[in-house]
Amino acid sequence: MSGENAPAKAPANDPLDFKQEQNALRFIRPSRWLALDIAGKPVLRCNWVTSLLASVVLWGFIIWAMAGGSNTQSEVGDWQSWVTINFTWLYIGTQDVWFVFVLGLLFTKYRHIKLGKDDEEPAFNDYEWFSMLFACGIGVGLYTFGVQEPMSYYRGGALNKIPFDNDDQRAQQAIFMTLFHWGLHAWIPYVTVALTLGVVCYRQGRPMTIRSAFYPVLGENIYGLVGDLIDALSIACTTFGVCTSLGLGVTTIAATMNRINHNIDSSSETVQSLIIWCITACATTSVLCGLKVGIKNLSQITFSIGFIFFFSFVFAPSP
Repeated sequence: MSGENAPAKAPANDPLDFKQEQNALRFIRPSRWLALDIAGKPVLRCNWVTSLLASVVLWGFIIWAMAGGSNTQSEVGDWQSWVTINFTWLYIGTQDVWFVFVLGLLFTKYRHIKLGKDDEEPAFNDYEWFSMLFACGIGVGLYTFGVQEPMSYYRGGALNKIPFDNDDQRAQQAIFMTLFHWGLHAWIPYVTVALTLGVVCYRQGRPMTIRSAFYPVLGENIYGLVGDLIDALSIACTTFGVCTSLGLGVTTIAATMNRINHNIDSSSETVQSLIIWCITACATTSVLCGLKVGIKNLSQITFSIGFIFFFSFVFAPSP
C-alpha cells in the first residue's frame, strides 16, 4: 500500500491503546476513516465502509421483517428447517474438528504460547474470567434450555426420526443431544476465536477485530474491501446473536415473573418491553463503564446469583 492507502507510522506512545486515533489509523486506510468532532470533542470515530455495510445488512433484515408481518416468522422458520436439513452434518463435523484441533494443541509446542506479551500478567483472576465468559457466552441459553431442551427431545421432537426399543434409550439420547449442544462443544467456537484473536491482537498488537484473525491467511488484503466485509458480517451476526440472547432472557424472566405473580401476563408486549428496556439499560451502563468495571462486576453479580439459585434448587427440600 502507498500514498493515501498506506497506514500511518507507529506512534511513540502505547501502540495497543486504540482509543487514540493515531494508533487506530495504523490499521485503517485513511479513505475509510470517519472522524466527527463537536465543539472540539471527539464524538464519532469509525470505519465508515464497515459501518455502512453492517447497517445495510441489519436494517435490510429489520425492514423486511416488519414489511412481512406475521408471515416473517413462518418464512424464517422455513429457512431454519432448510439449513437444518442440509447442513446439520457440517455443523456437527466442524464442531468435532475444532474440538480435536484445540485438544491437539495441548500436546504440541504451541501449548506454551502466551495469549499476550511474554512479560504480561493476567488482567483478571479465574473467577472473574469465568464469570464474564459465562455471562457473555452461553449463560442465557443454558438457563433457558437446560431443562426444556432434554425434556422436549424426550417427549418427541427431533427424536421422532430415530427408532428406539424402549423409553430408557429415548431418555439417554435426549441427554446426549443436550450435552452436545451445551457441553464442551458449546465452548469450542468461543475458544477457537479467542485463541486466534489472542495471538494476532495481544501478541502481534493488532486491533481487536475479526478481520485481524485473517491476517495470517489474507495478509494486507484485510485492510481492503475483503476485510470490511468480514468485519461488517461479524458485526451483523453478533448483533443478531445478542438480540437472540436478549429475547431468550426476556421470555424466561417474563415466565418467571408470571409464576411468582399470576397477575403478570408473560405474553404481554408491555411487560416484555419493560424487561427489554431494563436489560438494555443495565447492559448499556455496563458497557459504558468499561470492561474492568462494568462488564466484570455485572458478570460476577449475575454469575453469583445464578450459582446461589442453582445450589438452592439442588439442596433445598422438595416442595
